[in-house]
Amino acid sequence: MIINVLNKDLVPVTFIDNDIPGLPSYYKDTLIDYLSLGTASFEFTILKSKNNIIQDYSRFFNDETCFSFEKNGKQYAVFPAGSDGFYETDTEITYKCLSLDRELSLEYVDKFDNSSTHTLQWYIDYFELISNNQIEIGRNDVADYTRVIKYDSQDTKLNRLLSLINNFDAEFEFITKLTNNGAVDKIILNIVKKRDDSGKGGIGAIRDDVELVYGKNVKGIERTYNFEFFNASKVIGKDGTNWNSSEFSYINSDGVEEFYKRKNDDTAFAPLSAQKYPAHLRKDSSDIWLRKNFETEYTTPAQMWGYIVQQFKSYAYPQITYKIKTNSNLVSQALDGKLPIQIGDTVTIEDDNFSNEQGDFGLILRARATEIKSSDSNPETNEITFENFVELQNDLSDDLMTQVNQLVDAATP
Repeated sequence: MIINVLNKDLVPVTFIDNDIPGLPSYYKDTLIDYLSLGTASFEFTILKSKNNIIQDYSRFFNDETCFSFEKNGKQYAVFPAGSDGFYETDTEITYKCLSLDRELSLEYVDKFDNSSTHTLQWYIDYFELISNNQIEIGRNDVADYTRVIKYDSQDTKLNRLLSLINNFDAEFEFITKLTNNGAVDKIILNIVKKRDDSGKGGIGAIRDDVELVYGKNVKGIERTYNFEFFNASKVIGKDGTNWNSSEFSYINSDGVEEFYKRKNDDTAFAPLSAQKYPAHLRKDSSDIWLRKNFETEYTTPAQMWGYIVQQFKSYAYPQITYKIKTNSNLVSQALDGKLPIQIGDTVTIEDDNFSNEQGDFGLILRARATEIKSSDSNPETNEITFENFVELQNDLSDDLMTQVNQLVDAATP
C-alpha cells in the first residue's frame, strides 16, 4: 500500500511504500473502520534513523503531517489526533490518526434551547458543523424528517453531529475523494436510514454472496447470554401523561402477539418473554412478570407505546452476544472472487457446534460488520467485529432434519 505524505495544506510532499527502495517504509500498522462513528483510525510507525544516521525523508514527518491512501477500493485521509497522535524517539516516529477533520473532533458548539421542529439539514447549518471545511452532504435519506431537539450543554461538533443523526433514526459515513496525486479533493457525508428488521437501509450491503462457515473461514464462535431483561413496564410521559385509556398490540413476523397494552391498564407486557423466562420463586404463580418502569418526555400515548416497543425489542429477552473468530484474509482478500467484507455488510454465519432455538444443532446467524481491523505488517491480527445478530430458521424440512438427527445419534457413543 502506498501512503501519500501530506503537508498541513494537504498537498503531497513524499510517499511511504514498503516495496520501493529509498522510500520510507511503515510497520506496526493498524487500520480500523468503525460503523457507529462513520470514520476510521490508522496507526503506524516509520524508522527515523537507520544505522544511527537520520534519514533525509525524516524532515517531512512532524506534528503537522497528514496522510492519504487507498485500501480495498476505499480512499482515506487521516490526521494525527488524541493525546499521543504524534510520538517521536531517537529512532522512530509513530502516528495515531483519525479520518476526521480536526474542526469536527476538537471544536465545541454551545448548548441549545429549542421548542420548534426542524430538519436535520437545518440543525447542521445552524451549528455550522461542516460549513467551514471540505465536507459536503451527498445522500440524505431523512431530508424530509423533522425533530424537536435541544441540548443542555456544550459538546464537540462530532458528538453533536452523531447525536443529531441518531435522533433522526439514521446512520452515516464519510466518503473521502482524493485527486490523482493523493491530495484531498473533498469529503462526502452520506446520511442513510438505519437498517430495519428486514435488512433494508443502512451503511453496507446484504452480502448474500458471502457465507462464513466454521472450519472453513470461521475459526470459532463464542456465545454469551446476559440475563438482565424485563417483560412488563409502566411508561409515564411528560408532566405525568399516562396511557391508561389507550390500547396497543404488536404482532411479530410469525403472526403472534408479542407485546401488548390493554385498555384501562397502566402496564405494557411482553408475554412471549414471560412464558419463556418466568419470574422464579413467586408465591403467586400468576405473577410471572419482571418489571421495569420508565419516565419519559413523550406527550402522547402513541409515542409512549413506540418507545416501549423499542425497549422490549432490545431488552425483553436475554441479550445474546456472539464473538466470531474469522480468518485474517477476510478483511484484505476477495472471497471466491468477490469483494472483501466491508463495514456495515451483513453476512450469514454457520456453526454446527451450537444448538439453535429449536434445540437442533446447526446454528445459522445473520450479523453485521461493525468494526474491521486490518494490518499489512501483521495480518495475523486482522479481525472483524460483528453485531446485530439474528438467528435464522433452518430451511431444512422436518423429514430431513429427522434424518440428520438420526445420523448424529447413530454417531454418538
